Amino acid sequence: MFFHHTRCYEAGLEQRTVIFEFDRVEHAKAAHDSPAYQDTMALLEGVVERDIRIVEGV
Repeated sequence: MFFHHTRCYEAGLEQRTVIFEFDRVEHAKAAHDSPAYQDTMALLEGVVERDIRIVEGV
C-alpha cells in the first residue's frame, strides 16, 4: 500500500522508511554484509544517505 500523505511528529523529519523482515537477526546481518549488497552500496557512496537499523522483533 502506498500513502501519498505523511504527517511528521517529534523531530519533524519527513523521511522514507522501508522495512524488510528476516526470519532471524543473523540473516539480516548476513544480507547487509554480503558482497553483493556491499558492492551495490559502494556505487551509491556520496550519492545517497542511509540509516540502517537491524532490530530484533518480538
